[in-house]
Amino acid sequence: MKVLVRTPNWIGDSCISLGFLRSLEESTAGEVFLLTARRVAPLFKGFGKIIEFSGRRELFERSLSLRKIGFDLCFVLPPSISSAISASLACSGEKIGPEGEWGRRIFLTRTLKFDPHKKRHLLLEYLDLLRAVGLSPKIRVPALRFEDREIEWARDFLLKTGIDPAKTAAIAPFAAYGSAKEWGIERFLELAGKLLDKGLNVVVMGGQSDRARSEPFEGLRGCLNLVGKLSLRESAALLRHISLLVGNDSGAAHLSVCAGARVVAIFGSTSPRWTGPLGEGHRVIYKALPCSPCFKRECPLGTRECMKSVSVDEVLEAVLEAIGN
Repeated sequence: MKVLVRTPNWIGDSCISLGFLRSLEESTAGEVFLLTARRVAPLFKGFGKIIEFSGRRELFERSLSLRKIGFDLCFVLPPSISSAISASLACSGEKIGPEGEWGRRIFLTRTLKFDPHKKRHLLLEYLDLLRAVGLSPKIRVPALRFEDREIEWARDFLLKTGIDPAKTAAIAPFAAYGSAKEWGIERFLELAGKLLDKGLNVVVMGGQSDRARSEPFEGLRGCLNLVGKLSLRESAALLRHISLLVGNDSGAAHLSVCAGARVVAIFGSTSPRWTGPLGEGHRVIYKALPCSPCFKRECPLGTRECMKSVSVDEVLEAVLEAIGN
């Protein structure tokens, strides 16, 4: 059997989908192909044959060229109509995915209704797709597959910078989805200062687009700002060695989970029941206010009270407890 998986576009959702791919491997002996956006493609290394694209035009061109492979089954994980169209171009066999955007049904042979209130974890929703085609998946914690050279590079990097991984906390202040997800850079700055005062190392993580916003951390003595300086896999390999990461419900937090690091995750506009960290040793801080979760990119009330209600000392206590300081 030949199976095509149209993977998610966001880093966080892509990380969660690694649990789906692990279960798919265990459930079928089929040959797996992954149709994935180029920016998240590195996450899927070792999970199948990867076909990358950038932009909708290239997505459709690549999809049409894949049809000659003769896929028996296609899983469409993103909820967009464009992902359903690409599946119909690439696969003549069964195509299954969540209902998602209006109009998707005509391009897929079967759709499942995911929880509209997002009170069930996204990984469990993905696994329902496997059950729908007669497979019996087991729940697997999402995990990246590292090469030995990547692990060695991270170890050497830490040695050269003089950082003790056991006494280091990474922080990820940014969220690509929108400001409603962000705890606030001023709070992360205060947290970083208090962690440094406790004798811990602090490493700041983030993507290239966040480089300018990360400049305030340059003024903290002993704080290593790596925002925009590492690739996705380099970031993950480094996180694999570090004690834990503190972050919003963002790609960096999910990347940490997949790398094997513990996470202190701050939720507000989104629900930990839907995208909370999977596995042992993680800590979620979430205040269920009447307006939360709203799942909006920007706070509809303009207050971001769900995030502001989480104090710096509360997060500091969770970090120190997790590190054992």
